[in-house]
Amino acid sequence: SSPSAGALSIVDGGTVILFGSTKELQLLRVEKGRVTNNRYGNFHHDDIIGRSYGSKVSSRGKSTGFMYVLEPTPYMITLSVVHRTQIIYHADIALLMGLLDVRPGKIVVEAGTGSGSVSQSLGAALRPTGKLHTFEFNAERKVTAQREFDQCGWSDVISVECRDVCTDGLPSELQDKVDSCFFDIPEPWAVVEHANKCLVQQGRIVTFSPCIEQIQRTASALRRLHYHG
Repeated sequence: SSPSAGALSIVDGGTVILFGSTKELQLLRVEKGRVTNNRYGNFHHDDIIGRSYGSKVSSRGKSTGFMYVLEPTPYMITLSVVHRTQIIYHADIALLMGLLDVRPGKIVVEAGTGSGSVSQSLGAALRPTGKLHTFEFNAERKVTAQREFDQCGWSDVISVECRDVCTDGLPSELQDKVDSCFFDIPEPWAVVEHANKCLVQQGRIVTFSPCIEQIQRTASALRRLHYHG
C-alpha cells in the first residue's frame, strides 16, 4: 500500500497522480487555491480536494480536457517520476524484493538512489517497522529525491543521504545492523567490503549492473568474502 492508502478522499496537502495517458502522468501535491496547467487544460486543485482516488476531473475554461486523479502507489510513482537516471521498473523491482527478502521490520541499505523508483517500493514493503537508508553521491539528485520522498509521505521509513559509499563506506552506526544491501552504482565491487561490515549474519547483497564486466568484478569481490548465491 502507499502512504495514502485507506484515505476516503483527497485532502489539502495530499499527493496524487494526475493521469492523462500511460505516458503522461504527473506527481502532484494538492494545495487549496493552486492551479496546474498542462496540455489537457487548467486544473484547479480546489476541484480535486475532497474527491476520491480514481475520479475524473475536468479542466476549467475553454478547454474540454480531463484527467484522472489516481493514488500515488509505488507502481504509479515509478511511471510518473522524472528520469534523472535510468530507472528500474516493476518487473525487476519485484525480483529485487524477493532477493533482498524485504518485509516489515527489516533494515535495508540502498546505494544509488537515482530517481527514487526502487526506494519508494522498498519503503512500501518495509512499513511500518522497517527502515531504508538510501545513499546518493550526486548532491542535486539527493535534494530532489528528498523532496519527493517528503511529498509522498515516506519520511518515517526512508532516509536519504548524499554520500559516495565507494570512497567513504557506509555510516559506522549501521555496523552489524543491516539485513540486506542493494547497489545500483557503476562500481558495486568497491562497496562490498563496506557492506560486509554492516550486514547481520545471513545478510544479503544484491547488485544491478548492465555490463558483464561489472558483474564479474562484483562476483569476484563477493567470493573473496565467501558469499554465494
